[in-house]
Amino acid sequence: MDIVENAKTLLSKIAQDPVMDDSDKLFTHEFVLNCMQDFSKYVEATNRYVFTVHSISELRQNGCISQEEFERRLMTVDTERRGKHNRAIDSCNQLNRLCDRYKIQQICKVDSGNRYAVADFAAQFAMATHGYALNHNYTMDEVVSMMEKDTNLLKHDVLQEEH
Repeated sequence: MDIVENAKTLLSKIAQDPVMDDSDKLFTHEFVLNCMQDFSKYVEATNRYVFTVHSISELRQNGCISQEEFERRLMTVDTERRGKHNRAIDSCNQLNRLCDRYKIQQICKVDSGNRYAVADFAAQFAMATHGYALNHNYTMDEVVSMMEKDTNLLKHDVLQEEH
């Protein structure tokens, strides 16, 4: 079963849960969708980080901004990226706990303690949920590179439209 099918299975199990009342099902459904969006948000934050580092480096090299301003801007964008990465790690763990609860295959089949594995999983998940076939194991670096060429790469979210 692929990433998108695993996610759909989890959403279906939540909708059919005989123990939860409708408001709990709706809350959990929204929670799962928000967790899933965290992967795309992390990829987008990484893309912003790469773009910003490149652009502020040029500004610094050309004397347009001070070293202090360069460091401030770098710290700001890195803090955002790191926060999104931590959120993606949390989402992996939370989604997997829900999958375990429903006795279905885990969505995040990576070691959530390995930041590189989570980064690549986030890239894979983002590509899958935005309609790209997974005949290739995308890495974060590849997806960010692809986003540099196509700014609309992750604009179409298949899971959000279906659920």
